[in-house]
Amino acid sequence: MSSSPSLPYRPDIDGLRALAVLPVILFHAGFNGIPGGFIGVDVFFVISGYLISSILLKELQQGRFSLLHFYERRARRILPALLLVLLCCLPLALLLLLPDELRRFGQSLAAVALFGSNFYFWSTTGYFEPAAETLPLLHSWSLAVEEQFYIVLPLALAAGWRWQRARLLHWTLGLALVSLGLAQWSSQLHPQAGFFLPHTRAWELLAGTALAVSPTGALAALQQRRWVRELVAAAGMLALVLAALSFDYRTPTPSLFTLLPVLGTVALLACAEQTWVGRLLAIRPMVAVGLISYGAYLWHQPLFAFARIAYLGQAPQPVMLGLALLSLLLATLTLQLVERPLRHASRGQRRPGPAAAALALLVPLCLGLGVQQAEGFPGRMPTHYLQRGWDAIQGKNYGLNPACEYQQAFSPKPDCVHGARPNTLLWGDSFAMHLASALVEAEVSFVQATRSACSPNAFLVPHPDAGEYNHHWSQQCLAFNQSVVDYLKAMPEIHYVVMASPFWPYMAEPLFDGQQVQQLALAERIASFVRTAQLLKALGKEPLLVMPPPINGRNIGDCLKRLDAGIFTLDDGVKRGCKFELAAFAELNDDVHEFVAAIAAQAGVRLVRLDEYICPAGHCDPLPLGVPLYRDFAHLSNPGARQLARRFGMFDSMASSPAR
Repeated sequence: MSSSPSLPYRPDIDGLRALAVLPVILFHAGFNGIPGGFIGVDVFFVISGYLISSILLKELQQGRFSLLHFYERRARRILPALLLVLLCCLPLALLLLLPDELRRFGQSLAAVALFGSNFYFWSTTGYFEPAAETLPLLHSWSLAVEEQFYIVLPLALAAGWRWQRARLLHWTLGLALVSLGLAQWSSQLHPQAGFFLPHTRAWELLAGTALAVSPTGALAALQQRRWVRELVAAAGMLALVLAALSFDYRTPTPSLFTLLPVLGTVALLACAEQTWVGRLLAIRPMVAVGLISYGAYLWHQPLFAFARIAYLGQAPQPVMLGLALLSLLLATLTLQLVERPLRHASRGQRRPGPAAAALALLVPLCLGLGVQQAEGFPGRMPTHYLQRGWDAIQGKNYGLNPACEYQQAFSPKPDCVHGARPNTLLWGDSFAMHLASALVEAEVSFVQATRSACSPNAFLVPHPDAGEYNHHWSQQCLAFNQSVVDYLKAMPEIHYVVMASPFWPYMAEPLFDGQQVQQLALAERIASFVRTAQLLKALGKEPLLVMPPPINGRNIGDCLKRLDAGIFTLDDGVKRGCKFELAAFAELNDDVHEFVAAIAAQAGVRLVRLDEYICPAGHCDPLPLGVPLYRDFAHLSNPGARQLARRFGMFDSMASSPAR
């Protein structure tokens, strides 16, 4: 990632690249010391915008600007290493991925080849979701954003240079402010789109462009006093350190908060040269890492993702550290053996042109489309795996119908009612949804009232204020729960209310009561559920609390699936048949159980403990009689919920009681 030879070389910029890529690698490796390590991508955007714009402006000044040559340089800069990494990923994907995972990998591979992976991941995942850690090509979204930006930037700069040269900085800053405004708006209402899409990221690249187009005299006036340069550079470094240490997954990104690392990077680009900060950035180890930063960025995510897949989601920290070092080694080899020979070919040597670049991109595009078309090659799998129907088992479980994931106030939909004369209401979040098939198996007539992540509490709801779970979501969740209570008031024939949730958000998150957000003592949190249960009892209802299933910190559903497939794995849990001890569950979930047990005891309501059924004698078996009980980390599968209801009759009393 060295600067273009058409610009004076600045070793401090390579050091700044190191300061960007190392936090990203450590963040993706799962090291908790740098919770905001993802801001390294924002740093890269600013550096890229500054360097590319500076090169284009120099060419415009010298009258030798060529759009064709610009794209040829970009192809030689990014394609060799990118294609190498993509091709190396394919055999690992064939070894480690199940058919549905391989099919999605093929889709992402094709999206990378088209420089549209940011749109693909926007539509399929969230950057901070646990599942994203096992996507080998997730990091390519930022490369796609850059290339989409560079479709427009050369043309815009050339037009501005010709017709609006005196106002080029004004136009750049104006567009950056519009993009920043869109980013802030999206961070509140559409955070996933805001994270991945180019119109909300453009302002970060334009911040670098603005520095490049700033009048030379204005920058010289800023830089002529040494103490000013030192102060600005130190402030820039402090801004990056503060962002890396204080930001986390709850920080809206990109948003006004992202101004901290973006402006910090601008300050360093403008003033770090020939300051103590610049000398620190220019030390040999920092420059060495900066020179391989592009390759390190490309290699690290596939290595981490495939390791997590092999270890079923949680690779040991020493393994992740070793892979982080391996990404640096592979990046060094890639730079020496692939990038430099193709990027700096002499005039006498034949250079790959645009046609060659297009043909090269056809390779991963065709491979990706072929893998997708072949549905991930299910023929690799045993017959019993294919007959089990894992796609249905692991598909998102909405209960009776996808329409039962209510987005607005509750009013029973026809598809969310089971039986002729319902006497039961199923109320809660996804942990209530996964009980619907158990109620059906027990022949209970019921109405489903569920909303994802929204626990059954009439008085308080979590207020995590992270991503899509923001203040607006908390308001909607509380309104939904209050509409459920209103429905129950009008329905005397409903006698039982089955209440289910993981409950842990109520133990840690700030809570919202409709007026204010506050941190409450544990006793007050318990009391809110007790009040809810007492309200239901006052309405003549009989509440029934259901604890979440036992967990062991691993993706039990994936363990069962890989056990069934007999695919390569390094996970000891798969080798043990996915069984685990109740003690491992207790270590993780004792506090949740104490919380729910306290609610049941104080409210005087019945409590259903799923661990008593799944873990008899202290040994948890998630595959009793060959039926997979789990679909993921903690949710029951549809056949699993039916199996529990059939074997243990958890809800039989509700089926036999007459409705009131």
